Amino acid sequence: MYDLPAMLLIVSGTLLTIFQSNFDEVRYTADEIKTTLKSPQSMVFFACSALIYTITVILHYLLRKRLVHFEYDVERWLNANELEQTVVRSRDNSGFGSDMTISRGSYFTRDDTASQYTTTRSDVGD
Repeated sequence: MYDLPAMLLIVSGTLLTIFQSNFDEVRYTADEIKTTLKSPQSMVFFACSALIYTITVILHYLLRKRLVHFEYDVERWLNANELEQTVVRSRDNSGFGSDMTISRGSYFTRDDTASQYTTTRSDVGD
């Protein structure tokens, strides 16, 4: 569905670039090239290019660092959801079983004559 408009935009952009190109041969001397490279306009261009490159490298580092933290948080969340689905089976002195579901981030205590169950999450409050 989007292939035809995308292809038309690419082809039209390429054709516009070709038609606007200057095909006249221009000869420069060594002094003209040195003057052009040392001009204020060229220096500003080089400085802006270096600045943009430096910002890109720094942002790449920071975003990769945040991505690692995000992946860790997702892994913790998935593990917590697995814990949420866990059903704990216990038996009291009478031999009857009871089911308890541990919910995500929960802290529950069951205390009766037969046994004591305490579940805490080490990452609660992080």
